[in-house]
Amino acid sequence: MGLGEHMFGHPHATADGERPRAGVMSGARMYEAGTKMAFVGRRRAVYSSLARRAQVRAGETVIDIGSGTGALTSALAAYAGPSGHVLGIDPSRDMIAFARRLAPANVTYAVASADSLPAPDGSVDVVASALAVHHIPPEERTSAMTEINRVLRPGGRMLLADFQPPRGRLARWVTRVVTGSRMADNDPANELVQLCEAAGLTVAERGRQGAFFVWVRGAKDRPTPEETR
Repeated sequence: MGLGEHMFGHPHATADGERPRAGVMSGARMYEAGTKMAFVGRRRAVYSSLARRAQVRAGETVIDIGSGTGALTSALAAYAGPSGHVLGIDPSRDMIAFARRLAPANVTYAVASADSLPAPDGSVDVVASALAVHHIPPEERTSAMTEINRVLRPGGRMLLADFQPPRGRLARWVTRVVTGSRMADNDPANELVQLCEAAGLTVAERGRQGAFFVWVRGAKDRPTPEETR
């Protein structure tokens, strides 16, 4: 097992404390150091830009899926402001414990999985996620997107960003050595759109952020007048 597998794919205790499952990361300190190194000092700027794309407004309720050590969560919290609230969820207890130590006042964290979000129906304004979808087992991704649709208010927004590996053979080999096969073989460009649309979410925009992120931005449709009658 290489460095990348230790950082990004090693099994860890699940949300219910039972056996490890695929897609749960351990080694929060190693992950934090590794991502800072991978972003070459630009992690805060990249996540701030993603949070801005999520269109979070002051006072809103936000969920960050796969929050890890809290980089995107904190960026989202800056836009939600003191009157807003951001909930970061991650299935790794290690990640959540690390993130809680650095949490802003308007952020809370919970050990939970993407296919079982701890929020009532229609209670969330924005759902965001970065570098997490490829960690969700493929058989659970559809139910995770359905959960996003469930918790969003009508008109609520979502932003999903994931790792887009380089296309060159050498660059892809380096990516595999550094991050592991799960990220090196990741191909999210069309999958994110398809997952969102299959769950009933409308994709409004898609694009790239920096060299290695691809993102989609969308929303939960508001009911038509006929549907509300």
